[in-house]
Amino acid sequence: MYDWLERQQLFPLEANLEIEEFRAKKLKLPLDVKRKYSVLTQFYCLAAFDSEQSTVLHLSIQDNPSSALIEELLLHFKEVRIFHHEDQPFELMLQYVRPSSITEILSRPLNPIIEDLFGRKSREIDRSWFPQRGVFEVKSELLENYYDEEFERLLSQLRQFNTTSIVMNTLLNDKRKNSIAFRCLSHASQKLELTVNENNHITLLTFK
Repeated sequence: MYDWLERQQLFPLEANLEIEEFRAKKLKLPLDVKRKYSVLTQFYCLAAFDSEQSTVLHLSIQDNPSSALIEELLLHFKEVRIFHHEDQPFELMLQYVRPSSITEILSRPLNPIIEDLFGRKSREIDRSWFPQRGVFEVKSELLENYYDEEFERLLSQLRQFNTTSIVMNTLLNDKRKNSIAFRCLSHASQKLELTVNENNHITLLTFK
């Protein structure tokens, strides 16, 4: 493996058998509110932009969605569900990003980190199975820092929603160390990890 990656030792996950009661319902969104576009919109909409419309996004919340979150994110999805535990909202589930939103997003300049992560085309979902090669930490000291103030602010929002990983299907090679997304995330996070399969594709990017 490449010198800028370090294999991580994997530990078995402890099973949590405690099952708590929750209820889910489809969130009714206002029809008279105009959709807004922001870097938050770019990230989540492009994260859900795959050729089969199969990606489901989960966001942790502590309160009912704010008007800003509705305008910048929820209205861009055809299906939004909200989960409650003892009348307390704790999660949003988003699926089926609106094609018109994608068209509008791609007609505008993208944040360079987001463009590097997701590109401008729908992602192909690889249904073939390959065993996992391992999880590798990116050695930030071997990557030149790339600072993006707008993306740094976005990271704070992502962590509030407990979004700390991105599903990928990207070939790993030595040129990836020049990726501005990897360079930015490796320095802006305490740890940046890549899950790689035996076909040498990155299947998950995790930032902590």
